[in-house]
Amino acid sequence: MYCCTKINDDIIWIGVNDRKTERFENYIPLDNGITYNSYLIMDEKICIIDGVEEGENGNFLSKIEAMIGNTPVDYIIVNHVEPDHSGSIKNMLKIYPELKVVGNAKTIMMLKLLGLDLPDERVVTVKEKDILDLGKHKLTFYLMPMVHWPESMATYDITDKILFSNDAFGSFGTLDGAIFDDEVNTDFFY
Repeated sequence: MYCCTKINDDIIWIGVNDRKTERFENYIPLDNGITYNSYLIMDEKICIIDGVEEGENGNFLSKIEAMIGNTPVDYIIVNHVEPDHSGSIKNMLKIYPELKVVGNAKTIMMLKLLGLDLPDERVVTVKEKDILDLGKHKLTFYLMPMVHWPESMATYDITDKILFSNDAFGSFGTLDGAIFDDEVNTDFFY
C-alpha cells in the first residue's frame, strides 16, 4: 500500500483510494473505485485540505500520523461538505483539540446542520479572496456555488501556484493504476 504522494517539499497528497464502495451516492457505479483527495501542507502552521469519507478514517489518520507524528494540525479546509470531503472532520476534532475548521459561511452552516459540534472558537469563516497565512504558504479561496453543492469552493496556494479544485475537474476511479494498464508509476509514490 502506498502511503502518500509528495507534490513538492511542503505539500503531500494524503488521500485514499477506495475500492470497497460499490456506488457513489447510492446510484453511480464505481467499477474502478473512487479516490478521496486530501492534501497536507507542512508549514509553520499545519493545514489539511479536505478530508475523506468516514469509513476511510483509519487509513487517512494513519497517513497524517506517518507524515507529522504528534505535531498538532492547525487547520482543515473544507472545500465541500459532502461526506467524501468532510466525513473525517468529527474524528479530527477529537484528535487535534486546537484544530480549526476553515470554510465559507455556507460550509460552516451546513456542517452544523449535519450535526457537527463546531463552537465558534474552532471555526475560521472565509470569504472570496481572503488569505490564510500558514507561514511560507498563503492560501486564498474562490467560491464556486453549485459546482456541486451551494457551499463549494476552491483553495489556491499563492506561493506554489497550486489549485485545490474540489470536485470541479473530478471523475470516478482510483489513482493507484487500475483504470488504464499503463497508469502505474511507482516512482510517483514514496
